[in-house]
Amino acid sequence: MKKFAVLMSLVFAAGLAFAQEPQPGQPAPKAPEKAYGQAEKAQKNEVTGEVVSLDTVKKTITFKSEMGVEKTLPAEGAAADTLKDLKTGDKVTISCAVDEKGQPKAATRISKTTKPPSEKQ
Repeated sequence: MKKFAVLMSLVFAAGLAFAQEPQPGQPAPKAPEKAYGQAEKAQKNEVTGEVVSLDTVKKTITFKSEMGVEKTLPAEGAAADTLKDLKTGDKVTISCAVDEKGQPKAATRISKTTKPPSEKQ
């Protein structure tokens, strides 16, 4: 009876080991593309506000959002090139790269916005 139990254990272990190996001719399993796309979209956001200060040497922008929150961010890539065209008081829309917690970590694109003229009654 012990021999039979040992033999069955070996057969079971061999079956598990064989089941883990990919079959020849079958493609390897892929990571779901939808999850990657969602994660990528979640890594960027935009904020609209007013330029408080600029530092073209350190490549940073300090702005005040429409909600009144003041934030300083480093400018990367195209955003760094745009700094020279901005001045304090400009209305801007800033695309931000965010960290894993969803907090802005860098400005990746900055564009001036124009407020539509208010209608007088």
